[in-house]
Amino acid sequence: MSKEEAQKEPKEMTIEGIKRIIEKSGYPLEIDIGDMLRRDGWVVFHQYPYIDRNENKLRLIDILSIKPLTKEVGVSLLIECKKSTKHGWAFNTIDKLGEFQSAMAIVGDFLGRLDKHANIVPQLFRTPNWQSKFLPTRLETKIGTHCCIPPSHPDDFHEASHQLLNGLEWLKERMQAQIVFPTIVFDGPIWGFRKEGEKLEVENMNHLQFLSFFYTKDEENVCLVDVLRSSYFSDFLKLVNESATVLKNAITSSGVE
Repeated sequence: MSKEEAQKEPKEMTIEGIKRIIEKSGYPLEIDIGDMLRRDGWVVFHQYPYIDRNENKLRLIDILSIKPLTKEVGVSLLIECKKSTKHGWAFNTIDKLGEFQSAMAIVGDFLGRLDKHANIVPQLFRTPNWQSKFLPTRLETKIGTHCCIPPSHPDDFHEASHQLLNGLEWLKERMQAQIVFPTIVFDGPIWGFRKEGEKLEVENMNHLQFLSFFYTKDEENVCLVDVLRSSYFSDFLKLVNESATVLKNAITSSGVE
C-alpha cells in the first residue's frame, strides 16, 4: 500500500484505529473479568445468547460463568460489564437492617434464588453465621433503590440492568439447577447517597445490591442485583466463593447429590 493510499484509508480501518475502538469499548473489561474467573476455576462463556421475549430478538449477556457445587447443582455468575470515562452512577441506598423494604427484599430474593433447592434451606439455617457468609443476606452490603444518571449522558445502568434481568429470566427457566448471582461490573465511579430532610450525604462505594424484579411464567420475582466497581471484582469474587462454600456444605449435609 502506498503512502497516499494509507492516508486515504479511514482511521477505523487501520490497526491503530481498531485498537482505539477496542480500548474505548467495554470489551477489555469483559475479557479481564473472564480471565479472572477462569483463573479462579470458573467455566466462562462470553456473550451468552438468550431470546428477549418482549421484542422477540436474540440478545447477548456479556458473561455467564459456572462453578459446580455437586454433580447436579452449581453457582452461576451472570454478568454485564459497563465502562464510562465521562460519568458515574449514584444510588440512593438503604441499610439492610431495620428497614421493612430491605427486609422484604432479602426474604424475597432468598426464596427466589433457592426456590428449586428448598431441601437445603433447613441445613443452611443450621450453619453458624450463615447470613454473613451468604452474599444476598450480608448486612454490610447496602441496598440501592434508585440510580441517578447525570443529564445528557446515556442511561447505561438501566440498560445493563434490563439486559441482565431478561437474561436471568431465560437462564432460570433453562438451568434450574443453577443458583444465580446477577451482577453488573462498572469501570467508573459509584456513589451512594442519602437524603434526610434538607441534608444530603454522598459517599464513594465499591459494592451495593440494587433492588429490582424479574419475571418467569407471569410471576414477579424480587431480585438483588450486585453492582460493583471493576476494581472491587477480586474482593467480590471472594464473597461469591464464600457463598458457594456455604451452599455446598448445606447441600452435602442435606444428602443431595
